Amino acid sequence: LIKKLSKNLIDSDAYSFLSNAIWRTSGNDDAISKGVRLGMMLGKKLKLRSEERNTKFSRLDSGKIDKRLIGSLGYGAERIFQQVLTDKYTPANVHISIDASGSMAGSRFSNCQTAVVAIAKAASMIDNLNIQISYRTTTGDKPIILIAYDSRVDSFRKVTSLFKHICASNLTPEGLTFEAIQNDLVTASGDSESYFINFSDGMPYCEPKGYAYYGESAIIQTRKQVDAMRKRGIKVLSYFIGGGEYGS
Repeated sequence: LIKKLSKNLIDSDAYSFLSNAIWRTSGNDDAISKGVRLGMMLGKKLKLRSEERNTKFSRLDSGKIDKRLIGSLGYGAERIFQQVLTDKYTPANVHISIDASGSMAGSRFSNCQTAVVAIAKAASMIDNLNIQISYRTTTGDKPIILIAYDSRVDSFRKVTSLFKHICASNLTPEGLTFEAIQNDLVTASGDSESYFINFSDGMPYCEPKGYAYYGESAIIQTRKQVDAMRKRGIKVLSYFIGGGEYGS
């Protein structure tokens, strides 16, 4: 589990899915720029999440005295109270986890980058929506997950400057990495909502040193981690990124 993406981490060449090589990152700038443009449009539509609407109800039997109605006392009008109902959106936290395995390379990964950049940009424009973005893959024989962006501590500039160095390579550790970030996910509560969004194009598969992770046992382990999220009130959405008749 790597909790912070930095330029020093990228320059270290310690992980194959982080690269400075132009031949690997040449198309990433366009995907990110497109995401920023879409995010600005989305952010304007989501501005209402930050707004509060107050509705005043007057001439009630209880509540706060409406000074404008005091003069009617003694003339048979005893309902001089008012109440104000404040309507606002519940704060929310969204964790987006992206499959960065080799089979995602190309348009699948570019489209995912555009989508998550757009969501992150929109969230940066409003007050009550936090976003975390993570990427999962393998390095050598180890499953790895990188929390690349956290709007609670990072500025959006980090997305535009560093995300172009993230590439798709290697295998698909899925539930192993979900288990690794359980303590970093935000639990839902009475005054806040929490979501986990998964982008993936395949089944769990990797071969950590000493054992194999695939087939039914890997599926069951992944399901167990998703069920653990749901028990904490986290709403889970999963999107299959495919080709052929499903598009990409």
